[in-house]
Amino acid sequence: MSTINPEIIEIIKKYNNGEYYNYIENTILPQYEKDKAHDVEHIYDVINRAFALNKNLELGLDFRVLSAAIFYHDIGRNINDETHEIISAEIFMSDETMKKFFTDGERNIIKEAIEDHRASLDGEPRNVYGKLVSSSDRNTNLELPLKRTYQYRCKKNPDSALEKKIRESFEHLNQKFGESGYAGTVYFDDGVYKKYLKEFRLLLDNYDLFRSEYLRVNQIDEIEVNGVKAKDYEKTLSHFADYEKERYTYTGSGLL
Repeated sequence: MSTINPEIIEIIKKYNNGEYYNYIENTILPQYEKDKAHDVEHIYDVINRAFALNKNLELGLDFRVLSAAIFYHDIGRNINDETHEIISAEIFMSDETMKKFFTDGERNIIKEAIEDHRASLDGEPRNVYGKLVSSSDRNTNLELPLKRTYQYRCKKNPDSALEKKIRESFEHLNQKFGESGYAGTVYFDDGVYKKYLKEFRLLLDNYDLFRSEYLRVNQIDEIEVNGVKAKDYEKTLSHFADYEKERYTYTGSGLL
C-alpha cells in the first residue's frame, strides 16, 4: 500500500503552521475514497513522484503550490470522469480555505496546472507546474492499467463478454501507450517513465501475452465460453486497492 514519503509530510506540515496539512488530510484526501481507480493511493504515488522529479532534476519549484495542484487534480473524477480536470479546478478555485493559503496569482497557477494535467491534452500545459503534475501523473506500475481498464469496462458495461473487455482494453492501452500513443511523451523524466514505457510496449506487442497478464492481474478464472458472462468477475473490483505493486513498480533506483 502506498504512503506519502515522510520527508514530504514534514515539509507540508510546516506550511501555515500545520493548517494546510490538516485541511488536506482531513477534508480533501478522504474524498478520493469514492473512486477506486484514482483513490488516495494514486495521490500518494503522484506526489511522491513529483517530489522525486523536482529534487532529482533540480527544478526548484514551490512544493507548496505543486502539492495543492496534485491534491486537487483528480478530485472531480467522482462527478464526471470525462471532464474531471475542469471540475477539479473549479472545486479548487471555489474552496474558501485555499484562498487563505494562496495568493490569487498562485491560485491561478494551480488552476491551470489542474486543468492541463491530462496526458490526452491537446497541446502543452500552460505552466511548468502543469507539466510536472502531468509528468508525475503518468503511471509506472505495469499492472495498474490492466486493472483500471477492466474496472472501467465492468462499470460501464458489466454484461459485455470477457473477450470484448480484453480486446477493448488492449486497443485503448495501445492508443495510450503504443509507439504513437498520446501518453508516450512526458515533460520531465529521470529515466523511470522511459523504462516503464519500454516494458509496457513489450506487453502490447503480443496480444496473447497481454491477454494472459490481463486475466492474471484481474484474478479472472477463464470460465466464459461463447460470450456467456462468467460469474463473479466483478468481485475483483472490491479488491482493486490490494494489487501487488512490489512486483512491477519502478523507483528512481530501478526495478524493484
